[in-house]
Amino acid sequence: MPVYTLRPAIQHYAWGDTTTIPSLLGMLSSEEEPWAELWLGTHPMGESKVSTFPLSGILGQHLSFLFKVIAVQNALSIQVHPNRQQAKEGFARETAAGIDLWDPTRSYKDENHKPELLLALNDFWALVSFRDFQVIQEDFKKLQFPSLLTQSETLPVFFQNFLSLSADHFDFPLLLKNITQAQQQHMDKYWWIQELFRQYGKDRGVFAPILLNLVHLNKGQAIYLEPCQLHAYLRGSGIEIMTACDNVLRLGCTKKHIDPQELLRITSCESKEVHYVDAKTEGPLSVWTTPAEDFELIRMDVNNELLAYCRSTSAEILFCVEGTLQIKSVLHSRSLVLKKGSALIVTAQEPAIHIYGKGVVYRAAIPASMSVLHSS
Repeated sequence: MPVYTLRPAIQHYAWGDTTTIPSLLGMLSSEEEPWAELWLGTHPMGESKVSTFPLSGILGQHLSFLFKVIAVQNALSIQVHPNRQQAKEGFARETAAGIDLWDPTRSYKDENHKPELLLALNDFWALVSFRDFQVIQEDFKKLQFPSLLTQSETLPVFFQNFLSLSADHFDFPLLLKNITQAQQQHMDKYWWIQELFRQYGKDRGVFAPILLNLVHLNKGQAIYLEPCQLHAYLRGSGIEIMTACDNVLRLGCTKKHIDPQELLRITSCESKEVHYVDAKTEGPLSVWTTPAEDFELIRMDVNNELLAYCRSTSAEILFCVEGTLQIKSVLHSRSLVLKKGSALIVTAQEPAIHIYGKGVVYRAAIPASMSVLHSS
């Protein structure tokens, strides 16, 4: 059969909230257990299943992309992901060193790079890429940071010096006093430093809001992150689509393994503007296109009508966030129900899909892999 109901993997990371994903799935939540991420894909660190069978076994291969719903209550670590060459080298190096795939000190879980698109489902806060170096320096001088940082002449040297300092080198009482006095409005960069300190204590990562661009996304806004860009997600819920990758190097705001030298080696130490991605909307389809060749995200708003489209010879994932729909396989003339919180995998054998009913579906696939036949 070319279309199957898909069961996601759930990641209960400590930073997740307790209600967003359970509510989406129509499940009762426990206030004691965070539900951080819902994964749909074939990544071995959290593979989806068809009944009890791994998705990769059904497809006979791995998907190039990974679809996620994330629910952020406390900030994720300040982190960066490698490009493809860095990932291959890092994976080979750690494998040769005999570091087990599940070892908490392992940074490279696969050979893939990790560009990603984040689409906000509600108010979403993030830190993305370095600010202008002169502005960073001005803020650090104003707040009386160590002279090793304020006298650094270039951003790469500054970042290297920043990573060389342990938390003991920072006068937290003085810095937090100055930061509190500098705060001008609720949830500005100075507010976020205080909030990160509340969450993580004396950790150099709490100063990341001075280093990186503070981003506030409204529902429906999206950003694209290239590999090698330092970033962190601070609060909110969203949909992520990325290459099938789980390689992470961390700077701080975490209890997980930190490798400062490897992080410095792979991080792009240049100031960049945030890459916002606007959807291109035509009829019931909204498409978020990025420079990535491995994935594309499409939202399909179906309002008691028929939406029919042809497909290329690649698999796709459909995930419903609202309503109830009938998904019909043209090849087998069989329909499956897709309701809020449920997902389907459409295999490469299916030439076309018909969607009926009322609801909102996100489609994860490779770029330019569909063409609409009918919408009415």
